[in-house]
Amino acid sequence: MSGFLRCAALLVLMGSALSAPVEVWAQIPNSQEERAAAFKKLQWQHEGAYHFAASNSTLTLPAGYVLIDGTDARTFYEASNGVSAPSALEAVVLQSATGNIVLFKAVRDGYVRLDDWSDVDADGLLQSMKDGTEQANKERALHNMKPLTIVGWERRPKLDDATKMVNWTIEAKEADEPFLNTTQLRFSRYGYEMMTWVGDTKDDATPFLQSMQAAFAFDAGAQYGDFKPNDKVATYGIAALVAGLLGAKVAAKLGFLAVGLLFLKKGWILALAAISAIGATVRRLRRRNAPVAATTPPPGPDDGPSVT
Repeated sequence: MSGFLRCAALLVLMGSALSAPVEVWAQIPNSQEERAAAFKKLQWQHEGAYHFAASNSTLTLPAGYVLIDGTDARTFYEASNGVSAPSALEAVVLQSATGNIVLFKAVRDGYVRLDDWSDVDADGLLQSMKDGTEQANKERALHNMKPLTIVGWERRPKLDDATKMVNWTIEAKEADEPFLNTTQLRFSRYGYEMMTWVGDTKDDATPFLQSMQAAFAFDAGAQYGDFKPNDKVATYGIAALVAGLLGAKVAAKLGFLAVGLLFLKKGWILALAAISAIGATVRRLRRRNAPVAATTPPPGPDDGPSVT
């Protein structure tokens, strides 16, 4: 299908997303048609302040960005990635002009101590990721998705003790198409927020990621420095957390791979940008001065990725 026809087809598919009810999938979509139908139902929201109860945080979404949360975010994750969405998923944000995407996940396992950072073994973690992709690729194959290969570190794990943030970037391939996966962990009094970006190896996502960092903030009283002696402390430190997040199931955690990258070609981006502009106008007319609230419920005590 030509880029123009793809753009037109996706514009028609997504046009109803401004008003159509969300369909909850009984199973992960297995065909391109099912994935397109899932994308069609998504309710993209526009600029405004979104409060996330799960992480005690607020995301102030700038103009030019769109957001889905709750069931929509999980539907998008599963249709894009071919695996079940993590229960901790809070929201997905897309920059309509570029197609850059970041997902937000909240984990409330308690205050994470950072004093064992020297135990992080980047080389060992890289080998673990490579060894673990075989099993994940079997699951992807069940949903007619191409295999993944871990190439190496684009940026090794790094802790910024001043900002209480950890970040890393993995270079990988889906079949023969290379891409980058950047992860940032932001720590709070109650746990951490995990932000994940996936994009082309030629993309410079730095401005986008910086804008998301600036837009996200933990609420007063929930920041890392607000820790009190009687607060819950996580059963793991930062070294075990990073090892768990970069363990054998990493291919299932990379997020928005085969179909996600396919649907984020320029034609789809232009279609979404057009819809976003229409939706923003409608929103301003219908909901002027109305408060915006995210719908993701707080996680249960067992929510969040395993670190063992």
